[in-house]
Amino acid sequence: HQLPTMVSLTLNRLAILAVQQAKDQSQVRALLEEARRTAQTSHDQRALAETEWSLAQITAIWWGNPKCAFPHGVQALELARASNDKELEARSLYSLGGIHLFEGDFEEAIHCLEASLVLYAALSNEPTASWDLSLPSLVVGAPPTHSLTLGAREAFFWGMLALAQVQAGQVQASIRSSRRALALAKENQNVWAHVSSLAILTFGLLEVGAYEEAFVLMHTALELARTLPQMVIFQLFVHALGSTYHTLQQWEEASRTLAEAEAVAERLDLRLTRASVLSKLCMHYALMGQWEAAYRYAVEASTLRKNADLRLILLDFSLHYEIEAFLHRGDERQAREAVQRLGEQVEPYPRFRLPYLPGRCACGAAAHAATGSYPHRAGTPRSLCPTPSLSQNRSFPLSFYDSTFNLVVPHALAVNLGGCGAVNLVAWGAWRRLRRQHRNQLLCIAQELLR
Repeated sequence: HQLPTMVSLTLNRLAILAVQQAKDQSQVRALLEEARRTAQTSHDQRALAETEWSLAQITAIWWGNPKCAFPHGVQALELARASNDKELEARSLYSLGGIHLFEGDFEEAIHCLEASLVLYAALSNEPTASWDLSLPSLVVGAPPTHSLTLGAREAFFWGMLALAQVQAGQVQASIRSSRRALALAKENQNVWAHVSSLAILTFGLLEVGAYEEAFVLMHTALELARTLPQMVIFQLFVHALGSTYHTLQQWEEASRTLAEAEAVAERLDLRLTRASVLSKLCMHYALMGQWEAAYRYAVEASTLRKNADLRLILLDFSLHYEIEAFLHRGDERQAREAVQRLGEQVEPYPRFRLPYLPGRCACGAAAHAATGSYPHRAGTPRSLCPTPSLSQNRSFPLSFYDSTFNLVVPHALAVNLGGCGAVNLVAWGAWRRLRRQHRNQLLCIAQELLR
């Protein structure tokens, strides 16, 4: 009975190593299918649960397909509960939380992750045979003792919760969770958890405007992060570092670092992560006035979103700059589609209203400038009426369209988040440069759209 179990768990580990070595998906699937057959033949429910859990993690995180990962996550949780394995149940809840997070269902992600932490806090220190063979052990490195492994995993659980909270607009809660994750990572001397926790904390700090602390933390850990393999955690760190440089308007460093984050995501085929980084690059080049580059990145990010067919994407807070790039290029169709797609999903999450409201206002201003009428306004904008290219309409200066992105920022901050450092106010200069008549007309359009 023991031999088939060990064979199944070893096949799990080989599959995970194959993923990290960027092997073909077919090889990984073959290993995991063999692991599943071996577990089923030996009637070992625990080994089967571990295999389902591995499938859930790999499919959601590495292959960017949370929809296909969900049934594996549910099966792993059911098997863990049936075998009364609390540690595996906690990991399975963590896995499901991650799947919901990647699907854009942040409320359900928080629910699962909080439940996993409750279970983990109550765990005894009894070692579990499969721990050395499961995916999180590879993510946290190779801690020398059981207690260090437990602590490192708990740090990752808190970090994932923090990431879900920042998407849901619970920024202060996210910062508390990520500080807890960082403390556990330091306590357990785990570099992987340390770097991951710092990156997630940085995203929260940038949201509330704590730029100096974010910058110091990132630079303190830069050499440490570069000791890690260029995999998921390293990519997350470089993404956070590039976002920090961008927020501090260190343009050259931001461009170089975000390009590195995008290159790592592309090499690892992390499509969901890559979409948010491409959007950041679009924002960067839009603010630099390099509209051809901004448009190119906007098209790439939009294509990845459409192919993913998910509600919302992690850290995807820059969509309004893509809309601006589309409008500058005269591509109103893609701008309208982007606004409509976001508007259909944004309702439960006030943080995502920040890019939605300026984007919607900009499309409305474009429609008004071209036709003299406002777009249809009945719930979610289903038809921002067809307009001629902006290049054919010179009734307003180009800065008129730039300014629409910032008209609704104070409203969004006050109503939705109660204050936030997440929104770049660079385009306020364009607003100040508008002639008074254009300001008044633009304000009327914004007020109509926000009713």
